[in-house]
Amino acid sequence: MLEHFDYRESLLAALREWYRVLAPGGVLHLSVPDIDILAHLLLQRHKLDVNQRFEIMRMIFGGHVDAHDYHLVGLNQDFLAGFLDTPASRSCSA
Repeated sequence: MLEHFDYRESLLAALREWYRVLAPGGVLHLSVPDIDILAHLLLQRHKLDVNQRFEIMRMIFGGHVDAHDYHLVGLNQDFLAGFLDTPASRSCSA
C-alpha cells in the first residue's frame, strides 16, 4: 500500500509511524509493485498485446476504480531502501 502515499510527505510519515510502533527487534515486511519490473513488462510489445500492457499500466498507476485506487509513487528496491535508510528522517532525494 506504500504506493498510495505521496513520496514527498505522507510516505515518509507513514514509515516513521510504522517504525515508532514497531516492537524493539521487530521486523517489518514490505511488498510493493516493483516499478522496474513493471516498466520492463510494459515495453514487451513483442510478447504482450495492448490489453495486457494496459493492465500493466494499471498496476503502475492504480486501477482508478475508486477515489483511493491511485498510485502516487513508483518504488523499486533502491528507492524503497532510500526511504527506509536510517535515521528515519532521511528519504530518497528524488
